[in-house]
Amino acid sequence: MKIMFVCEGNTCRSPMAEALLRKRLQDEGIDDVEVSSAGIWASNASKSSELAVLVVRDLFGIDISGHRSSILTLGKVQKSDLVLTMTQEEAEFLRRIFPREKDKIFNIGEYVTGEIVDVQDPFGGQESIYKDVACILDTLVGDLLSKLKR
Repeated sequence: MKIMFVCEGNTCRSPMAEALLRKRLQDEGIDDVEVSSAGIWASNASKSSELAVLVVRDLFGIDISGHRSSILTLGKVQKSDLVLTMTQEEAEFLRRIFPREKDKIFNIGEYVTGEIVDVQDPFGGQESIYKDVACILDTLVGDLLSKLKR
């Protein structure tokens, strides 16, 4: 299975979600799930935000300093089995621009809990906002993994 997380710039939320799921998969010994991330408005090869790197390292012991942003393309969506966005607005936008792929595009909360959960962009915010977002993503990723294992 190939799962792609999507946000706007691919420097905060989606790389955090990608790293969190990758770590959980590794911890569980699950090696048949590929995880990636991309940004709707990303520029190629931008570094993760400094606070995203700091928070994920401090809270979860995960190093995302080597992450570089990636632009979302139709090809990436087509190669993915599941595309999880951080907000409902992003999911709706992707369904409009990739209508043939709409059945695999979901807001992350919508997919794992059945309820829309908008994970707000922490970019430019204080460290506490990044921590809140990382904790929300950790819970959602845990729920996602539980769902995948069923």
